[in-house]
Amino acid sequence: MKRLQRNHYIALTLLEYGPFDRHPRGGWRFGARRITSEMADCLISGGRAQIVDDKLRPVLRVVSARRRR
Repeated sequence: MKRLQRNHYIALTLLEYGPFDRHPRGGWRFGARRITSEMADCLISGGRAQIVDDKLRPVLRVVSARRRR
């Protein structure tokens, strides 16, 4: 999986608390915090977020108990 920029990780942390709502003027909002559509596109294309019912939500990943090396 591709490494993200620092501000993308901040957005992912906020997504753990709740979804981002689509902003009428473009972009996404979580309270007073706003992220651009481009950042949301990067999170979606990286498989870390998805749009469900016009809200940007995190993709829940299942981590296996055993990892092969």
